[in-house]
Amino acid sequence: MEVFSPHTATSIGRKNREPLLSSPLPLVHKDTASLSLPSILSKAMSALMVYTSAREEVPQLRYTYGDTRKGWYKKPPVLFSRFGKSGVRLPNAYGVNFEVDEGDSFPFGTNIRGITIRIHFPGYPSSTDVEKTLKELAKQGRRSKARSMQVSTKDYRVKAEPVTKRKLAQEVSKRVKWHIEDLMNNSDLFPFDCGVEGKWCLGEGLMKFEYMTITAIENVSSGSWSPVIHVDKFLQD
Repeated sequence: MEVFSPHTATSIGRKNREPLLSSPLPLVHKDTASLSLPSILSKAMSALMVYTSAREEVPQLRYTYGDTRKGWYKKPPVLFSRFGKSGVRLPNAYGVNFEVDEGDSFPFGTNIRGITIRIHFPGYPSSTDVEKTLKELAKQGRRSKARSMQVSTKDYRVKAEPVTKRKLAQEVSKRVKWHIEDLMNNSDLFPFDCGVEGKWCLGEGLMKFEYMTITAIENVSSGSWSPVIHVDKFLQD
């Protein structure tokens, strides 16, 4: 069952305005070889004067397994930050070498064997439904099987030690990227309605993986965790 529950620490729609220089948008046209330095500087200044970025939380439908399982108690969220600033950009976490505060800590200790990442972007089917549908179609040879949303809390590269926060951020980032790719590559199977203005539509120039930041993962049911995702919105003043 899916129920709507906004992230308690950050209200939906809150915007933290940042300078353009922190955004991934290019200031200058890719082909600058034929442009003079004054022209390049002029284009850059124009972009700086017109655009700012606003980071906004993506409102997700939170996964629940009934109300709670017997004996299940909600665990504190795992928070991600970098150099003291809340959030880690997903494209950075997806890579191998990146920094995250307390990156060598063990957020789950040795008490949890594994977790499942639950994602449900507004207007789209949930990662749970997508994985189930593609799994059934893969059995019929009609589609490629969806990649698993399960994450091991053991790092078997290091003698099965507990997974570190750095490795956890990387694994969650992979699942977000895989889910987006499964939705985009199978758009004929998964109809969506992301609003009249298309505010939360996935795709080029809209809600892209490259613009996403993860600030935490929340325990939404026994064994299930949902990433708290913010996306940069580029607004014209």
